[in-house]
Formats: sequence, C-alpha cells, structure tokens
Amino acid sequence: MKRSEPQKVAGVMPAYFEALGIADKINEARLMLKWEEQMGEVIRRKTTHLEIKNKVLYVSISSAPLRGNLLMKREHLVQLLNDAVGTTVINDIVFR
Repeated sequence: MKRSEPQKVAGVMPAYFEALGIADKINEARLMLKWEEQMGEVIRRKTTHLEIKNKVLYVSISSAPLRGNLLMKREHLVQLLNDAVGTTVINDIVFR
C-alpha cells in the first residue's frame, strides 16, 4: 500500500462530507450561523426563526418595518450570505 503525504483536516473534510452526503446540510447550517454574524445585533434580536427548504431561506422577523426594509435588500442578502459560506446555498429569501 502506497502512503500519501499528510493532509490538513480542513482540506479533507469537505470531500468527506460530500462522500457522506451531508455537505448540503452542513452548508445550510453554516449559512444560518452567518445570518447571525452578518446581520448584526438589531436584526439578530428581531429574528425569531430561520429555516432552509429547497434552497430558500425562510426568516421570521418580529418587526414589520424591519421586515419591509430587509425585503427591499433581499437580492443583496442572498449574495452576501452565499459569499460568506463560499458556495451557493440559497437562491431566495422569504421574510415572514
């Protein structure tokens, strides 16, 4: 058996997750964490629920004015979150 050079764990894990079939779920979880990081304290406090279904992020916001403001920035937020994760995880955001 031929031995290969040692590899860093960070370089091996994405392929391992893909082989297990859980890469999409891990990326979805990472994106939801990025929501909290990218949106800031005010939006984080007003966010009551996050869920991803069929590449759509569903966000429950407890403030109607904030919901309207975020709705106008929806396309920018999709790009921002996908860039933060490093791959396309969502195609749209629905604010509730």
